[in-house]
Amino acid sequence: MAESKIIPKIITFKKKDQRQEQKLDKQEILKKHIKTRMDFCDIIAMQDMGSVPLTFDGTLVGHDINIYDLPIISGFFTEKEIKAIENNDDVEMVEDDPIAFAMPIAQPIGEQVTPVKQPAPISIEDVPSTLAEILPWGVNRIDAERAWNVTRGAGIRVAVIDTGIDTRHQDLSSNIAGGVSFVPGESHMDGNGHGTHVAGTIGARQNGSGVVGVAPNCNLYAVKALNNYGQGNYSWIISSIIWCVRRKMDVINMSLGGPTHVQALKNACDYAFQNNVLLVAAAGNSGPKDGTVGYPGRYDSVISVSAIDASGNIANFSSRGHQVDITAPGVNVLSTLPGNRYGIKNGTSMASPHVAGAAALTISSHRFTRAETIRQILLKAADNLGISGRDNEYGHGLVDVEQSAFMRQLQ
Repeated sequence: MAESKIIPKIITFKKKDQRQEQKLDKQEILKKHIKTRMDFCDIIAMQDMGSVPLTFDGTLVGHDINIYDLPIISGFFTEKEIKAIENNDDVEMVEDDPIAFAMPIAQPIGEQVTPVKQPAPISIEDVPSTLAEILPWGVNRIDAERAWNVTRGAGIRVAVIDTGIDTRHQDLSSNIAGGVSFVPGESHMDGNGHGTHVAGTIGARQNGSGVVGVAPNCNLYAVKALNNYGQGNYSWIISSIIWCVRRKMDVINMSLGGPTHVQALKNACDYAFQNNVLLVAAAGNSGPKDGTVGYPGRYDSVISVSAIDASGNIANFSSRGHQVDITAPGVNVLSTLPGNRYGIKNGTSMASPHVAGAAALTISSHRFTRAETIRQILLKAADNLGISGRDNEYGHGLVDVEQSAFMRQLQ
């Protein structure tokens, strides 16, 4: 008789002091019920520039989050094993492990690879004119360069949970401070292009060539949760978020999403926010219908970002809903691509890093301020668009880095 198919699942256990078998760890509890050949990767033990191995002998790779508040294991199990696990009194819940996707817009707008030959000058205090480079319209629109007289984000740790980053790119290499991959068998290097484009909008260096990002002196971390095809399991995103918390990131950008709620993902986002990490995510590209914001952008602990065009209008593709917190440029966004290239992409994936970069500058100018307060500052400082007050298209309005960086108190 053929063996049952294996199914990806996320298992959340009860906290250790609430279990009946307190002497057993999670893996020992699982081994009572499973026969599947599986190795578990300890997420907390993962180091910078490490990666989850890919085995070739039929052994599957699972992820083990070994912390008290979020005792989670993800892996692949047969239907019989899943039923046994669900019936274990020490297991809190067993959930599906769905797929999330990078969210650029394909045709008809698509990606355009753009040679950078004629840089438009940037006039910045204490920067010689000969070191001018292209200032992308989105970075200019949110007044990032006006905030550079106060801060350029030096020392602020921004994690890009995405397809990885081309850490050798001339505009990014000096800002790359670390990274890790939770995609089995793939390194933190970007084999897709999406993560590199996102990273450039956040923190492309002001170095006299190419483009410049919102926070050009921030520290970027390549945290790979999407494979080279631009998709990844929710469990990889959860693992990435927990890694970021343990490595004391200040900001997490997630230009990704999926249509499915998973409580373990919400718990991970809430845990990060409670531990003073600001989370920013794309609202999604399922517009123009209302109520289309995806996950994790849909969660209250995450700043959800819609997209506008250069005229300040909501992009037709941008998701809408009461979960939208803020908006940012997401049409014809010029940024970095692998191989020292540059190109234009469209999507809420391109809007989200504008807000993540803004968050980095705001944190830098409000040192020792909690993430919850930084969130409030960003929303209060936003420039109202659309109808008066908050709405389902623009949220609180267009992110305004100058205002959020200079704001000294909430009124």
